[in-house]
Amino acid sequence: MMFGFRTHGAWAAALVGLTASILVAGPVVIDSDTAVGPDDRTFDGLDIVVRGATLTIDGTHAFASLTLERNGSNQPGILRHTAAFSARGVNGTVLDVSGDVLVQGADRALVGSRIDLDGRGYPGTMGPGAGGNSSNGSWGSGGGGHGGAGGNGAGGFATPGGGTYGSVTMPDEFGSGAGSYLGNASAAGGGAIRLIVGGTLTVDGTITAGGAALSSTAGAGGSIWIDAATVAGTGIMRANGANGQNGSWGGGGGGRIAVIANTLTFDGDLTACGGSGARGGAGTIYRNIGGVRTVIVDNCGNVGENTEF
Repeated sequence: MMFGFRTHGAWAAALVGLTASILVAGPVVIDSDTAVGPDDRTFDGLDIVVRGATLTIDGTHAFASLTLERNGSNQPGILRHTAAFSARGVNGTVLDVSGDVLVQGADRALVGSRIDLDGRGYPGTMGPGAGGNSSNGSWGSGGGGHGGAGGNGAGGFATPGGGTYGSVTMPDEFGSGAGSYLGNASAAGGGAIRLIVGGTLTVDGTITAGGAALSSTAGAGGSIWIDAATVAGTGIMRANGANGQNGSWGGGGGGRIAVIANTLTFDGDLTACGGSGARGGAGTIYRNIGGVRTVIVDNCGNVGENTEF
């Protein structure tokens, strides 16, 4: 009897211990490069920490919380999507996070983490705002367009930059690629992300959806669409066009950013500027903070191509 009772007690204790371990289980830590496809639900509903690794995630997913942070070897946590991923009405990534999101910042010699979509939009020569191709060795190609038009090759008259497109208030388009030069490969535009955050989005690191630069050519900025209870931090959010080599090459047009929040305490850099060279046009920054709506068109103090709504 006593033996049977002690065995029963041991099993009960083990069960209690197992239950407790389940109840207090910590977040899932991703510390090696990981890819999550649009149909992979392995991490959905969980608290996710990306530590010193790259999480490539495509399509729509739902997390309980998300943290991007460096590891002990000073490698950043990075989130991105596959270049030019588009399926089921989603360009890039849509993340619906019920809790908080933290993008860790730099601290002296310690690196900051980031959501990095630079050059992950339309490939070179592709997209609704693709830059014009140059078949003449005397002038460069046109920059890709998106929120702002791409810069024209050869200082504004020879090779046209790409046009504008996309939504100011609900940006979800890729940036377009640059035109090619004498048939060579050209730069891609920026990618696209939508973040729906039930708690606080803290950006002390970087969220970037910039155009890429390649062989003197320049892609357009992509899209960043944020809908959160609170947006905080002192980092960087940008969807800038890339820089052309010089005035004979069109810079990429700026992309589009939308920040919708009940409360905004973010005090970092928020830009959607056209790239230099033959400068691209400014992109758009839409803010809806507690119902107060503003649209910012700022080309970082420079004159460039047109911005259209």
